[in-house]
Amino acid sequence: MLKGLPAVYDSVKDHRNLQKGHKTQLWCSQDDNRKKKPKPKEGPNVKHRDTIEMTRYNCKSKLIVSCAARDTADTGSRTITIGLHHHKNHLPYYDVTLPPEAAVLICENLEWSTPVSITPKVRALYPHITSKQIHFAWTQMSETLWKRDRMQLPSAELLLKEFPSEVEVFHIERAEGVEQLAWGMKKILKGLKGRVVEIGVDATCEYPELD
Repeated sequence: MLKGLPAVYDSVKDHRNLQKGHKTQLWCSQDDNRKKKPKPKEGPNVKHRDTIEMTRYNCKSKLIVSCAARDTADTGSRTITIGLHHHKNHLPYYDVTLPPEAAVLICENLEWSTPVSITPKVRALYPHITSKQIHFAWTQMSETLWKRDRMQLPSAELLLKEFPSEVEVFHIERAEGVEQLAWGMKKILKGLKGRVVEIGVDATCEYPELD
């Protein structure tokens, strides 16, 4: 069962060998029921400092990945099985070293800000915080506003369809091997109706170099 936002599964609890394979079990890093006990630092001149804890939730998480031979003859083929449970929709993971007051400031201005505009405001109050920390926190938090799907184009299309009075999504025949999403703003289109003779589109695309 999977509900809500994807979690960060980076806490390995179990890694065991099977008769013809192995199985790994992980938990959500923010699962309150799977919180590890703190280990105090040891040694001479050790300074114990208060740290900001990661926000945790009772999300009942479990991720099991197993790989085993498909048959007893062990022909070389393997079966990979993935089981994922995440029962609570909680806030995305972000850098826990960010003071909670700074995180609240970013969250309260999330809808009307950008990383560039919010960074000076946060650093004016908390100068020890880096721009990278603020940008990362803003990016993770902002996904709750616009991200609707793991894939970019389906996510954008679902978001646009939430505003039918303002946006019209165009269904255009697609060429083979091409991914596309076309839409228009109704208020702009209404003002141009009957006045447009020709529309030109200039598109630039850069392909990354492959190794």
